[in-house]
Amino acid sequence: MMVLAALWVVRPMAEQLADPEWPEPDEYQAQLDAWARVLAPLDSLVPAGEALAYLCAVDEQGRLYPEPDSRFDFIQAVLAPRRIGRTVESRYVLVHFLAREGQEQPRFDRARVLLELAQGLLLVERTGP
Repeated sequence: MMVLAALWVVRPMAEQLADPEWPEPDEYQAQLDAWARVLAPLDSLVPAGEALAYLCAVDEQGRLYPEPDSRFDFIQAVLAPRRIGRTVESRYVLVHFLAREGQEQPRFDRARVLLELAQGLLLVERTGP
């Protein structure tokens, strides 16, 4: 009786695992796919073994802008397994800032902008300490 009960529970799970359509994309899949397209140029611009630092711009009071900060998890998910973090020492930095119409890009000391990946998202290369 126990074996039959176990089969009754396990069989549907095994069928689900064998189904190539499972698991279905979650609610964030479209955003992850969009970020993958935006960040695709990083593969040719940043060496494979190089970590990426992430810098999220702050407002006048030093608070992180809520929109770019919430995107960090998406960027981590898309770039996995590449190491990325806010405290990573790296020559390459993803700079994410709140972009407004007519607003200039941030200026950087001892760094140069390699590419604007999207509005408000830059790939910057550090050129000095």
